[in-house]
Amino acid sequence: KLPWKRWHHVSLKLVVGALLRFAFFPSLFLCVGSNKNAFHDIQIDSDLYSMTVQILFAISNGFLVTTAFVHAPSLLPRSTHVQERSSELLTFAVAFGLLSGSLFSYPVSKLSV
Repeated sequence: KLPWKRWHHVSLKLVVGALLRFAFFPSLFLCVGSNKNAFHDIQIDSDLYSMTVQILFAISNGFLVTTAFVHAPSLLPRSTHVQERSSELLTFAVAFGLLSGSLFSYPVSKLSV
């Protein structure tokens, strides 16, 4: 069992930060589209806006992933075996997230057509 005092504040901030990143999706949907899109009237045709949203999305992703990787060992016992397993699990989670994101991008891109 993990002591509540050690992980509550940082873990809660990570979860809140990850949930706040969902606000980027409507911003990204405003950048994607074609003339056939039903939302063409509210579509933003600015490359600067699109790049700004993507950069903010990337920076927040890097910050949250790095913070999670740095914070994870403090939650576990000081056993080398356990910490190695946790780093393997974190690496798998990041790789799975990248894979699922790239696979999910195809159907999402078809929403704008």
